[in-house]
Amino acid sequence: MSCGLEQSGSSTRKVKVMEVQNGLDDFQPMDTMILVMDPSKRDRYWENRDEKMTTRLNDTVHQLQELERRLKSLEAMQEQVSPQDRPKVQREIEVTQNIIRHSRANSVLMRSHLQVNDELEPGEIASAFRSINKDIDNLCRDISEDLAKSYGSRGSVKLSSSLDVRDMLAVQKILYGSTGVPSALIESFAGKGRPIDEFMDFSLMYLLNRELHHHIFRPFHPLMTREQDETISQTYQGVRRQDAQVISGRWRISTFQAHQSKFAQSIQQWLDAFRSGLTKEILLPFLVAVYGNAVRLSHRHEQGLASIISKAYRWNQMVKTDVILLDFQPIMFPNGTRYDPTSMRLLDPKIAPVPAEPIISTVSLGLQSSEAEGGGHPVRRVWQERVMVLTNDYFE
Repeated sequence: MSCGLEQSGSSTRKVKVMEVQNGLDDFQPMDTMILVMDPSKRDRYWENRDEKMTTRLNDTVHQLQELERRLKSLEAMQEQVSPQDRPKVQREIEVTQNIIRHSRANSVLMRSHLQVNDELEPGEIASAFRSINKDIDNLCRDISEDLAKSYGSRGSVKLSSSLDVRDMLAVQKILYGSTGVPSALIESFAGKGRPIDEFMDFSLMYLLNRELHHHIFRPFHPLMTREQDETISQTYQGVRRQDAQVISGRWRISTFQAHQSKFAQSIQQWLDAFRSGLTKEILLPFLVAVYGNAVRLSHRHEQGLASIISKAYRWNQMVKTDVILLDFQPIMFPNGTRYDPTSMRLLDPKIAPVPAEPIISTVSLGLQSSEAEGGGHPVRRVWQERVMVLTNDYFE
């Protein structure tokens, strides 16, 4: 779709459906520790992180004292050992000095961390994110229900299944970017169509989630060009691996704010163009492919879409500029990804999940929070909200 203004002078760039799907296909889990907790344990984990940081700081101070005593002992030993043994002692001195420098740096970072407090708690941020997911769910079901009443019949023939759509090739291309890929959301492995109301609900949710994730949540800043985003995102990953969260969080805030200031006059124009492109190039063509050329979105539906886009943009800006001690990243998995209970949950909790079963679609986005440790260590991640997914068992 044409997502609006992607800053490169006054030029604009058309983003095709295939490129968005490729963006999902490129998603690779990072080398991280994934923590999956129930909400009460998860909240206690983050509430106690300052207490844990204080304990770590005290341990580091104690370690520093031991290392400094060790260093003095080695320096005294160097004067007493034979000349042939002095190089060995010197190497031990250098190793100890390096450890001391690293421990002192960690001590400074932990002290800085303890002096920083975010006004927003992780639970508040996750709640605001769930509100966006809820709005998406409500809008998509509302559109599906209204269109079924207005356009769900061709004369005396009523559309009852996803196989009854007007233009199957167009439906496949809009959903998957190609007509030659598995389309389990459209039909079962046995070739049976999906009930039309559920097909419409889940297809609209998938399309809206996909576009919001690709154009707003996934980039470092939504208005950057692809090249700018790749450069800044790679740099930020390096910062997070090298520096602790207090430093990397401040780097993220200042960098995002610098670009936000640069784009200040274009943001509303971008949002309007994104909504227009999403409507005219994705949603309406999909609805026409299902129901025919007469289909239209109501003013109420368009207002609901504009509200969701604006809300998603504001939430993304909030977590990029108002929070230091954690990073937050919405997550969406490509269709066909194997079901994993640590990162996914099923739409119908009564269905027993089948390990490694391929997912059909993402129903609502998930949310990860993460904390950089620095020193070359991978970031520590927690699922605030697992991705809600659909599998074939839902229709069985």
